[in-house]
Amino acid sequence: MTLVTTIKSLLLSPASTVKRDEQPIGAYWCYDCSERIAAKDTETDSPPCPSCGDAMELERSAGTASCAC
Repeated sequence: MTLVTTIKSLLLSPASTVKRDEQPIGAYWCYDCSERIAAKDTETDSPPCPSCGDAMELERSAGTASCAC
């Protein structure tokens, strides 16, 4: 295999995909009750607060691009 053939095959081959965790990084917070639920521990997009029942908001970790700090 020549260098040109190798480069050509790399450019034409489909990009390899890295399996990423689909769970969001961060936690759901209820500001009124100061309750926190890790995002990986819930199956809904906006879980109810265990104390008051209001919808909780997702806060991303400070190390992510979409931090809500």
